[in-house]
Amino acid sequence: KINGKLWMTKNLAIGCNGNNRRDASLDSTNSNVSSYTINTSTVGNLTQDTSGSYTAAYMQCNATYGAWYNYMAATAGTISGDSNTTDATSDICPKGWRLPTYAEQQAITSYTTAFSPVTGGYYNNGSLEDTSRGNWWSSTASSGSGRYALSYNGSSMNTNLYYRNRGIYVRCVKDMTLTMQDFTAAEAAAMTNGETKTLTDSRDKQEYSVAKIGDLVWMTKNLNLPGGTTLTSADSNVSAGCNLGGTGNCTLPASSTSGFSNNSTAYVYNSGSTSCGNNSPCYSYYSYVAATAGTNPSSGAATSDICPKGWRLPTMSEFGALRSSYSTGSALTGSPFLAVYGGLYLNSSFASGGSGGYYWSSTAYGSSYAYGLYFDSSNAIVSDSNKGYGFSVRCVKP
Repeated sequence: KINGKLWMTKNLAIGCNGNNRRDASLDSTNSNVSSYTINTSTVGNLTQDTSGSYTAAYMQCNATYGAWYNYMAATAGTISGDSNTTDATSDICPKGWRLPTYAEQQAITSYTTAFSPVTGGYYNNGSLEDTSRGNWWSSTASSGSGRYALSYNGSSMNTNLYYRNRGIYVRCVKDMTLTMQDFTAAEAAAMTNGETKTLTDSRDKQEYSVAKIGDLVWMTKNLNLPGGTTLTSADSNVSAGCNLGGTGNCTLPASSTSGFSNNSTAYVYNSGSTSCGNNSPCYSYYSYVAATAGTNPSSGAATSDICPKGWRLPTMSEFGALRSSYSTGSALTGSPFLAVYGGLYLNSSFASGGSGGYYWSSTAYGSSYAYGLYFDSSNAIVSDSNKGYGFSVRCVKP
């Protein structure tokens, strides 16, 4: 991981078997190209390329260094000709990976050790030259016949232009999606007040916006974890002995409206309404015991919940601090918290969609009640409510 992206630290060798070239069929299921075949009968050998052609694909293999590709081969046959100044969008990188841009290569020139560069030279007119250097293609075209590339001289890295008929290396880059589970306390502390990020929950790949408000990073979108999701201590804020849904394991039960307001059947989850007014989605609703991953403390804060690992339900006092800054629903919906009037479930029925918002805290108030944040357009309070009600969940990163 360098500058927020994943980089290959070994040269690509697709189309190679040690020192020998081999056939390889690439398509959208395995590669960053719709269709391309590396065929040893049609893909040339760089040691034979004395024509200086920019329109034919050439490559050469080496068991130590990987492969050298001219630009036609590196871009899976999509970029050819001196006059083509279009940046490459297809290449021979694996699916989900791509050639780095010139700007991305420029940004990593100070990360020589992390990149693990090698030398080995480049092919020019059929000859291997300058074996004290290593060079890697980018996707970025210059205004002339060249393409930008990363270059290593044996001690440091910089960027250069190379003709497209040269045979140089390929290393691919992947746009790294930052997960909520990987988001560290140090990264949270480094955010400035009001700063936002988009993170992905690794459990179901849903994206959530988050914002730094005071000393905490808050989710600014209601949790929408689907029924049937199995929670583990590796990805969720649960202990190894979690019992959720009354099933003897830690799996969120299937969506249902039955059981809300009945604390004896409190493992209740519902996918909720899709229309809560003001174009605000409702997302999911959880009883307190479902929100706390099958626990039911009678005092203090729950130590387990359905938040991603490293996140947790906010405490009553943390909701109180949020309310002290945004004292009405109108203020909360317009704040970085981006509250929604998502309504609630009670007596197994949906209510207050579009006019009221309800969020569980982690703080219990006896065996049947717990604290939560409630608001309408002119009010916001932190008070206790029946644990069987169906409220929304927002998680925080301390």
